[in-house]
Amino acid sequence: MTFGNSPSQIENINFSNKTILHTTSCGTLGISKAKNAKEIICGNLVNAKAIVKYIIKSGINDVSIVSMARKNEKAADEDELCARYLKDLLLRNRYFLYI
Repeated sequence: MTFGNSPSQIENINFSNKTILHTTSCGTLGISKAKNAKEIICGNLVNAKAIVKYIIKSGINDVSIVSMARKNEKAADEDELCARYLKDLLLRNRYFLYI
């Protein structure tokens, strides 16, 4: 079976005793476009707090948050929510963001 990347598409699916292969097309394209970045951190709502802890611990001064989407499409709602959540967590720690 094949599902999209949106958690809302799989929230009622039982994956017990299944092997799951997670892929991304938009994220991969975004990473390849940011190849000149000093560092790229990929994340989601599940690891958002860990990302912020890493940024703080690493002393990273400037952070850009980018929600991925297919060309001419709006990013998925959960991607936008994650970006806003990361922004809020970082701003609580007085980080300046390029969004």
